[in-house]
Amino acid sequence: MGNRKKEQDNYTLYQKRIYNENRILIHYASFLSVTVNTLAFLLSFFSEIMRSSRLIYALGAILSVVCVLLFRFFEEKQAGTSAGWFYGFWSGILLETAVLGTLMHPHGNAVTFCVTLITLGALLLDRPGRIFILMASASILCCLFSFLSKEISLALMDLINITISLIIGIFVASYTSASRINDLLAKGRILKQRDKDPLTNLRNRKAAQKYITDYLERNSDLCAMLIMDIDHFKTVNDVFGHMYGDKIIRETGTKLNQIFRSSDCICRLGGDEFMIFMTKLPDKDIVLKKAAQLNKSIFTCLNKDHRKYMISASIGICFTDSVKSTYSQLYKNADSALYSSKQNGRNQYSVYRNELKDTSIS
Repeated sequence: MGNRKKEQDNYTLYQKRIYNENRILIHYASFLSVTVNTLAFLLSFFSEIMRSSRLIYALGAILSVVCVLLFRFFEEKQAGTSAGWFYGFWSGILLETAVLGTLMHPHGNAVTFCVTLITLGALLLDRPGRIFILMASASILCCLFSFLSKEISLALMDLINITISLIIGIFVASYTSASRINDLLAKGRILKQRDKDPLTNLRNRKAAQKYITDYLERNSDLCAMLIMDIDHFKTVNDVFGHMYGDKIIRETGTKLNQIFRSSDCICRLGGDEFMIFMTKLPDKDIVLKKAAQLNKSIFTCLNKDHRKYMISASIGICFTDSVKSTYSQLYKNADSALYSSKQNGRNQYSVYRNELKDTSIS
């Protein structure tokens, strides 16, 4: 039961990647389907055996093209229904091979359907239960066609062959799906480790820069970049030791996750410097409130040898303007605002606005 739940969680976690793999598969499969059906349609004019299936070949080619066009249209409008299009396409392929192997050729075996069944099990990436339902439904339909159109001996032979192919197809589907999901999990872990800061588990600079750059290219909503620096961190690090300094960095990462939204991009730039990128802002006030809350949360007074050491944060803020902003512009302006916070006494936030006229002390 636990393994089944874990497997379901893995499919949910990597649903987007699974969708992308199936999308690539259906792209090539549809091209192959159109090509094969078109060639078969042309050959039917010269082959007596294929002549009776000419209409099926033509319909197969046309429906493959229509299915792909509809899928490409609807995947942009309603990506959540993409699984329906995948199964609709494969159902059409199985139906065509079932008709060709039974109703159109009642004197032979449904070899093409059996081969398609096993091949589909090796190619399609999804939960084995869903694949089983698709294969079993198509197999029952093919057997029904066979008993309706063939002699009992041929129909029984089709039943045996289809049953064996179904068992093999399900086994292959279960094995290949599990193997490919494990590959996705391994790649996901590698990507996660590559994009995370090991001390805070926040995004690192490179990952944050890529995310922000991509976001700004695709969207034009009101966003804000905040760059935060822990004041006098070097002094605290020297006095209390590097292990205590690491503790402060980890705690700062935790506080950032608590204060900011789950949709915000939070990263550690390096050392004691952090960056937050907020998107889809209803107004600028929410950012200023978060900055003030952050100043209050970071502020701490430490005592050692009858001396006090203050831990605080200086923050620089830059908002996207009406002109399309870039990562480098936002970073430069937020960093300039951060410098202003430090120059004005630290433990405060400054907003970059033309010539830094907006400075607030928390």
